Amino acid sequence: MDNNVRLFLKTNNRTYDMWGHSVLVLMMVSYTMYFLVRQNFSLAMPFIEGSLGFSKTEIGVIMTASLFVFGVGKFVNGFFSHLLRPKVFLSLGLIGSSLMNIAFSKVTVLWQFSLIWSFNAFFQSIAWPQCVRLMSEWYSSTQLGTRWGLVSMANQAGSFLVFAFFTFLIESYGWRASFFIPGIVGIMAGLLILALPLEVPKELGLCSMEERHGLPPVVETNTDSSFGKISWDILSEILKNRYLWYISLATFFIYIVKTGFCSWAPTYLKEAKGLGIKAVGFNMVVFEIAGAFGGLIAGWVSDKIFKGRRGHVGMIYLGGMIVLLIGIWMSPVNFPVLDLVLLGGLGFVLFGPQVMAGAASVDLSSKKAAVAANGFVGFFSYFGSSMVSGVFLGYMTQHYGWSATFTILSVSSAMAAYFFWKTLGYGKEAVQAVKEPKSEPSKEVVNLS
Repeated sequence: MDNNVRLFLKTNNRTYDMWGHSVLVLMMVSYTMYFLVRQNFSLAMPFIEGSLGFSKTEIGVIMTASLFVFGVGKFVNGFFSHLLRPKVFLSLGLIGSSLMNIAFSKVTVLWQFSLIWSFNAFFQSIAWPQCVRLMSEWYSSTQLGTRWGLVSMANQAGSFLVFAFFTFLIESYGWRASFFIPGIVGIMAGLLILALPLEVPKELGLCSMEERHGLPPVVETNTDSSFGKISWDILSEILKNRYLWYISLATFFIYIVKTGFCSWAPTYLKEAKGLGIKAVGFNMVVFEIAGAFGGLIAGWVSDKIFKGRRGHVGMIYLGGMIVLLIGIWMSPVNFPVLDLVLLGGLGFVLFGPQVMAGAASVDLSSKKAAVAANGFVGFFSYFGSSMVSGVFLGYMTQHYGWSATFTILSVSSAMAAYFFWKTLGYGKEAVQAVKEPKSEPSKEVVNLS
């Protein structure tokens, strides 16, 4: 190869990687801002319940309505994710969510809370499909797990900020301040996102991800078809892929645990463990920090050690989740250090399966269907959590105590592990042969087994 060609390729690759790292960081920061106007509800729940006289079942109504809308929104936005540039979608979603937070801080009636927080959920559902779109355009399948874990750390980063600092807002100014002030900050951040280079490689004048990593080019099909025809083809591809159904059912149960525990944990720590607001905030900060590392390590291990195989990693984490849920449930009162250790351990294992399921949804689908496939999995995630984590868990806790809650969460973890087990033996090259029989098989094999 000519030296000039070698120099060009080396320089081009460096430019691509530089932009890839920049987009990753900007994506993480932008997505973190969403959690400032989302995770605040969990911290404020016991104070809304106390100040307005709502029951746990009524608080659960707000959760159920918003979670269902969030799931539907992720599915719908997965199909419409390519209509605008990523930064435009991310900006609109954050500004809309921030406006809903300001409105939430002003109302007093249950149906108003439910309606406004459901609108907030729809605006929140815009963000993740754009992150999936950017990741699938920038990173190869052997990079995806680690990048997915890094971007997912925005969940913990935003929650860390909420639990670390919003406790002081609530203590000093009341629970309404934990919605109004983040709403103002979110609007300013949403406007700033428009100035960021959150773009796919093509928009920045770069080569495609396949060209950068020496992979076969993506075969473009239906280039002259209507949006409806393309959407139907994508939906058909998704519905015919049984492994996507297994992953979707796994996330159905994973999110019952994730959303159920994360939403009710502050209330549990306050009522069952007798902790004050500052102690609750500190425990939840440890939980979120451990979760950030757990998700990141799960992604790295699945990429580097298991070579893209997500199934085994998910099962290992879920086994630990069952043990730690039972430990938190059975641990005696007035052992704060033990509670902290168990809570940190649960945080570590709780977010790993979420990262594995998300990365697997992209592994299991063609590039054109990646965002929609993740939206399909996301719908199951929040359909499950809306059915169980909101009204149902609130009702069970109110009438049968926390033991019923932890029994439901433990059984859900076991079911999630079962559906991860169903993905073992999957090989991407076999699925690609079914999905795109006329295309050149990929040189890169990615397994879940």
